[in-house]
Amino acid sequence: MAHATHGPHAAGAHHAALPHAATHALAHATHGPHAAGAHHAALPHAATHSGRHALAHAGLGAAAKAALRGRTARNRIWLSPMCQYSVTQRDGVPTDWHLVNLGRHATGGFGLVTTEAAAVVPEGRISPEDAGIWNDEQVEGWKPVTD
Repeated sequence: MAHATHGPHAAGAHHAALPHAATHALAHATHGPHAAGAHHAALPHAATHSGRHALAHAGLGAAAKAALRGRTARNRIWLSPMCQYSVTQRDGVPTDWHLVNLGRHATGGFGLVTTEAAAVVPEGRISPEDAGIWNDEQVEGWKPVTD
């Protein structure tokens, strides 16, 4: 039904965007709780598409937009912060590596990308290679990433 009325990729949703619980529920509804291969890979495209379509139009699920402090993320798939230990000069200043690494995640489809740990004082770092935000040089170093 969703294909006939809304096209094969309504709201730009894909299989991976469907939350695990919804995928699992669809598997049970379409194949039974103990059917062989009744999980993600066994779901017919129409069943997953119908579920995604309903979730997207209800404003639920990973494909739905999310508002936070006056900004809107294109979806609810957010990249959590990771410690990368990649400031090779040990001065806390982000480099082009940070721009490329975080930029590839931002262009890869995440609705929100958070930076790695950034210490507010040198003593607060996990390692000497952690990024910082305790001086103006570091703040300037983050601008190509955040602007």
